[in-house]
Amino acid sequence: MGTLVPVRPGRHLAPLPAPAQFEDRRVAVPAPQGAGTPPVPPQLFPTGPDLSAGRVAPLGFLGPVPDTAVVARISQALTTALAVNPQQFTQRDPMFQPGTPSTVAAAWGALLWCAGSPVVLTEHPLIESFIPFLTTSAEHLHWMMPPDFATLASYYVHRLGAGDGGGAAHIARVMYEVAAGLQADPRFRPGADALAAVTAASLRMVNQDMATVRYGPEAILQEWRRRCPAEFATPMVRDTAPGEYLRLALYDLQEIVAGLTGPRPAAAGRSHDEVRRAGIAVLAADLQASPGALQALQHWLDADSARTLQAVLTDPANPLRSLWPRDGRLPDALRSDDSDALAALLATSYTLGLTWCRLAQVPPPATGFAVPQAVAAELTSPAMHTPPSTDELSAWDIIKAARAHMAAERAATGADQPVAPVPEPAQEAPGPPPRWRPPLPRPPRRCLRPPRPNRPPRPRWSRPSGTRRRPRRGRSRSGTPATSRARPTCPTASSNAPTSTATSPPRRRPLRRRTRSGRTCRRRGSRLPRRPSRPPRRRTGPPSGRR
Repeated sequence: MGTLVPVRPGRHLAPLPAPAQFEDRRVAVPAPQGAGTPPVPPQLFPTGPDLSAGRVAPLGFLGPVPDTAVVARISQALTTALAVNPQQFTQRDPMFQPGTPSTVAAAWGALLWCAGSPVVLTEHPLIESFIPFLTTSAEHLHWMMPPDFATLASYYVHRLGAGDGGGAAHIARVMYEVAAGLQADPRFRPGADALAAVTAASLRMVNQDMATVRYGPEAILQEWRRRCPAEFATPMVRDTAPGEYLRLALYDLQEIVAGLTGPRPAAAGRSHDEVRRAGIAVLAADLQASPGALQALQHWLDADSARTLQAVLTDPANPLRSLWPRDGRLPDALRSDDSDALAALLATSYTLGLTWCRLAQVPPPATGFAVPQAVAAELTSPAMHTPPSTDELSAWDIIKAARAHMAAERAATGADQPVAPVPEPAQEAPGPPPRWRPPLPRPPRRCLRPPRPNRPPRPRWSRPSGTRRRPRRGRSRSGTPATSRARPTCPTASSNAPTSTATSPPRRRPLRRRTRSGRTCRRRGSRLPRRPSRPPRRRTGPPSGRR
């Protein structure tokens, strides 16, 4: 009898096959009758936030057009990415047009990383926002590869290494706006929750990262992975542990195939073995184009799955090959009218293909993956994809239809014709101009104040003859004492001495100002007389003991 081990937290317990050696099988004996069921050890019960993580491969761009609010928030994040100097955020990625700043590349990488399985079957509004900055046209953007987490962190690390903390914060803000805008769509939510949590924490720790970048880009990458909460860590497994991620995606593939094919014929009590082998057969359909990846993939499979994979690839008559696509079309066993189940099969099989390519270090097959291409052809067939009616058009479809209609009219009429001027309303003919009249004379201005009588001019003040002026203190500007320069006196009107017209007018008395102490001094650089110092006081009492 096999042993129950937890292979997927929160899913189911799959029994392992019995040991192959006879000596090992002799050790196990059946329980005695009436012993009852032994209790399950507590360490076998899975714990942690991964119980409700869901499938590891999100749908991303598959499904209906996202809401207008999601498209508007991504457009706003792109506007934030463009509001920079391209010379400051330079990048040389051939995927983008020359002159595109690295902030736009960071926003594009964040969008693809949150998508998980970036597969576009029809025109998508989130992709069309970035078309002007990409070198690939929209007709060839169908099968894309999401960047690894180290690539997203490299845009942030590049600005930190240049000592531009503000630029690094701007890049983190752009990626946060993209992730926060995608959180409203459940198809992007697993990756968007993880990236929003990491970038939000990085915006508060830019200064610490400026010091950490001295230890290399790997130190910043390790810090970014550490900032992701445990409940959002499922998308991080794709980069940190691709082998474990392959196992988790393989469990999802087995459940999807079992839901599409229904119960398969199996031995009593061994139906789970057929479910696992059916999933391995679908995986082998993609591995047929890359036989070199088989050796690296077998290390992550159990013994029964490895034997099944080898048998399906080497035996053309294996009955499990009935699950392989034929001529690019899905087999009848995998066809269904449920578009959601087919979209989940497409996303999971494409994610598995990218994961084993990363494990084996090989590029994807040149012809593409067989199962995802067959599912995409089934989803885009007229039976599954019908154009919506006028009543079902979304806001984005209406805008696109209006743009296409205006472009068709412009192409049909040629160049834009000038708009005809609007005729002015008819007006009556103006009458004759008014007759000219001379201006009226201005009234004389009245003076309210009577004019002053003509008085004789007042004589200027003069010093009486025979009087002397008080001597000036200090020295004059010429260097001579002020008292030696005699100022000529001005005769009065009563004196009989003749007056001379050549004498200079009397000098005005210098202005004086009053200080705080009440003394007056001149304004122009004059100083008050120095106060004499007091004589020292003489002691009259007995000496104080000092000599």
